[in-house]
Amino acid sequence: MKKFHNEPYTEETLIKLRIFRDYLRSWLPVFINNRNIYWHEINIIDFFAGQGCDINNTSGSALIIFEELQPYLELVKEKRIKINIVLNEKEGEIYERLKNNIEKYLYNSSYNVKTENRKFQELFYSYYHKLLNTNAASLIFLDQFGIKEIDQKIFKMLVTLKRTDFLFFISSSITNRFIEEESINKHLRLSKKDVEEKSYKYIHKIVYQSYKSQIENESYFLAPFSIKKGANIYGLIFGSNHPLGMEKFLNIAWKYDKLRGEANFDISNENIISEQLDLFTGKSGKAKKVELFEEYLKKKILDKEVTTNKDIYLFTINKGFIPKHARKLLRDLYNKGIIKNWHFSLNHKSCLKNSILEKIILL
Repeated sequence: MKKFHNEPYTEETLIKLRIFRDYLRSWLPVFINNRNIYWHEINIIDFFAGQGCDINNTSGSALIIFEELQPYLELVKEKRIKINIVLNEKEGEIYERLKNNIEKYLYNSSYNVKTENRKFQELFYSYYHKLLNTNAASLIFLDQFGIKEIDQKIFKMLVTLKRTDFLFFISSSITNRFIEEESINKHLRLSKKDVEEKSYKYIHKIVYQSYKSQIENESYFLAPFSIKKGANIYGLIFGSNHPLGMEKFLNIAWKYDKLRGEANFDISNENIISEQLDLFTGKSGKAKKVELFEEYLKKKILDKEVTTNKDIYLFTINKGFIPKHARKLLRDLYNKGIIKNWHFSLNHKSCLKNSILEKIILL
């Protein structure tokens, strides 16, 4: 572990940090820039913060939090928003480095910073009552070293939190290597056979499906993203109980994977280049995943199982796609004379209690 903290960040670490930064950058304005401030308290908790940067002073998750908050400092004061930042590192030597690296931020009156030097589960349970606060919005960051710590009970506690999003990074190689250990197996509910029956590159998706099966609330949103570096595969699992959170994460996933929105490599071995045109159709390559989505959504529309803009929106993000994919299909159906209208409002506002739904009209 100490060797890890005395080296430059690896490529996969840099990718996961960029995703974390992108999501934080997208998440913060929802609660700070909004004309009407509904929640005057924001919690950002990094349970496995490390030392805050690498040997080259490249920002880690802790420093990224402060950097992304910087543009909002005056607005936070003006709107009287309370920002709580909790950074935890259980290793004593690394914890001291963390404190030194963030020292210049500790006395800024725009936010409250709490550094912790505790075991994850002990800290999680002590902070859980604060996360239950319905007048606060929270973002939780959990790095791969915590896979043995985040058991089934804690995972279920996480997904029942309101106005709380989380980013959970795990190493699929750790999962594969230690799958028979009780500390991992008891909450992933996977056997060695489950893993061996699938290609190694799908391990993270198997882990995601295992977590997904543990969620009792059907309206909860969970999404995966796989990161490959050499022979190793790392995974990100995102969770939110709000469709806007899911849409924002999926926008980032599709930014890094324009063909499938699920990995930084060709996880399906389709050898498609997004900019490359098909010799016969003159169109850019389309992944099988996209084709299946379009076929499934078309069938749902024709069978009248999807009848409104809200139905389309929720179906789309639950399948790991973003509104532009649904709009393309709707435009095609309109051009073929199958539906009468296709200009729908496909966004989270369609899910609001008093939203006026737009109906799909079949011809």
